[in-house]
Amino acid sequence: GNHKGGYTAFSFDISSYLNYDAYNLIEVTVDNSHNIDIPPLDADFTFYGGIYRDVELISLPKQHISLDDFASDGFYVHYKDISNEKGDIDVDVVLNNKDTKKSKLILKLNLLNTDDKIVESLSKTISLNALSSEKITIDFPEIKNPKLWSPDNPYLYRLQLELIDANKDVLDSKTANVGFRWASVDPNKGFFLNGKPIKIIGVNRHQDYQGYGNAVPLTLQEKDIHLIKNMGANVIRFAHYPHRRELYVLCDELGLLVWTEIPVVNLVTNSEAFFDSALNMQKEHVKQYYNHPSVVMFGYMNEIFLRLQFDKKMPQEERDKLKQDTYRLTEKLEILTREIAPNHI
Repeated sequence: GNHKGGYTAFSFDISSYLNYDAYNLIEVTVDNSHNIDIPPLDADFTFYGGIYRDVELISLPKQHISLDDFASDGFYVHYKDISNEKGDIDVDVVLNNKDTKKSKLILKLNLLNTDDKIVESLSKTISLNALSSEKITIDFPEIKNPKLWSPDNPYLYRLQLELIDANKDVLDSKTANVGFRWASVDPNKGFFLNGKPIKIIGVNRHQDYQGYGNAVPLTLQEKDIHLIKNMGANVIRFAHYPHRRELYVLCDELGLLVWTEIPVVNLVTNSEAFFDSALNMQKEHVKQYYNHPSVVMFGYMNEIFLRLQFDKKMPQEERDKLKQDTYRLTEKLEILTREIAPNHI
């Protein structure tokens, strides 16, 4: 397989290449050389190379919650209609059957409160065709008077998913934080959370550290998040790229609003390959970080014309062309983000 971009997860199914009960060599080659078709191209932070986040070899039954949907968790919690009086959510789950025969399964979902008591439990019997992938939508009954998530009171429910076979054995399971909240921005009045105006106070954060580059131990990275919360912040911008998933979980738990983004920074290449890379990054970004209640803003560009302010030698015609190319990419990213990230800003 091949993956472009250094800040989002990716996965490959290597089942057909394995030598079972024998020695296997798995080889990964990374290349951080400048490539005009892969963002970021130019910015005020270091583009480190190498493998700096965790690598896992995952073994699963033939029937499982998908890992193939842009390396996401394989399920998505949609906040359809949230208020002080009700919480209306549904969950899309992508299921894979790698077997050569049809499988009959049970998909069970539990929503638990902070005391681990079941608020709602649903089960659905599913028949998966051989060698297929199918999206299943589970509609939860309306949750009455939900406890709302906010920086001052980051109340979290927990969603449990279990895929169960005909023998009642659990084949696969997943969990996610659920925080009932809604956010909006008014151009004149500012940011609103749960219908109330909030003054957002926070910082930008990069993922490097002296002596480590980007390969920073998780304990040090988590220390950053605690420091930011303890200094009185209620928002963090993960600049200029998606950071480790564990940090978003911590933001869920501590009550830090998150602005997360992809590294389309300073410059854009007018090529189909660059546009495809940027759009694919945003798909990975949204799908992998979608379920975190702390994430209220999905970004896709930053400081995109800043370079023009300093490059006095660039001809006006070239400046205008760069702006036009950037606007075209912006429109594509805006449409994509609105489509796949509803209920976000």
